[in-house]
Amino acid sequence: MTKLEKIQNEEKRIAEVFREIDPTKAELARGIIQQAAFLKIENDELQEQLLETGMVKYHPERKDIQKPMEGAKQFRQNAATYNLLIKTLGSMIGKDDQGGDDPFDEWIKQKNRDKSKQAND
Repeated sequence: MTKLEKIQNEEKRIAEVFREIDPTKAELARGIIQQAAFLKIENDELQEQLLETGMVKYHPERKDIQKPMEGAKQFRQNAATYNLLIKTLGSMIGKDDQGGDDPFDEWIKQKNRDKSKQAND
């Protein structure tokens, strides 16, 4: 399977998971899904290489001397971006089934109310 085919399959998989995204946000979501799929496949390939090389290169005689592998840095960066994209897609679905906010949303709202109150005082 070519890399492009893998990316397209991943796009379909992610789109299926997030199929309940509001239609008004679907165009925005499509771009995010494409980016997430690309990063997932890139990281799959990086992971295969890191299984062979490891994430850190050790000095052959002095194990306390280490150097991070460039692929490991990129892997971590891709993973962080991928996670952010997936979280963004999750937020596009909306609130939970009970219609309530999660604790983080409540905390943010409280902080905003506090700031508003302080500004008015």
